Amino acid sequence: MANKAFNAPHRYRLIDQQMALMQAYPDGNCYIHHGVLHWEGNIQPTALSRRYSIVVTYRMRMRPIVMLQGDNLQGLDRPDFPHRFSIDRENNRVSICLHLPHEFDSTQLISETIIPWAAEWLCFYEIWLATGEWCGGGKHPGKPAE
Repeated sequence: MANKAFNAPHRYRLIDQQMALMQAYPDGNCYIHHGVLHWEGNIQPTALSRRYSIVVTYRMRMRPIVMLQGDNLQGLDRPDFPHRFSIDRENNRVSICLHLPHEFDSTQLISETIIPWAAEWLCFYEIWLATGEWCGGGKHPGKPAE
């Protein structure tokens, strides 16, 4: 009989996530405080794109919270601002929606999933700014799948 623990997927601890983020994004700032991983850095989705400030907070067994912030964000006052959870216009921040709850768990590295997904989201965001159309697909709460 097979040992279930032997076949269980590897779950990354917060320190593992921190080390992977620091290795993949050495210019970012990453620390763990009171059981929560915090990463802040800048990403540029394409060579022609602006650089965007991104903040990721992650607690084990919870969905990572991904915030974009700063003066490079545009369109926060538009009612059709896409694929987001919340907007903080006063502080020029937006919490973005990158995935469904079952698409990320602790068997995955944030550096290999969440950050690249945020870069892809930013590509679609820049297209949305130029055209007014969200081309990134996805599901929105209370709306049918796109």
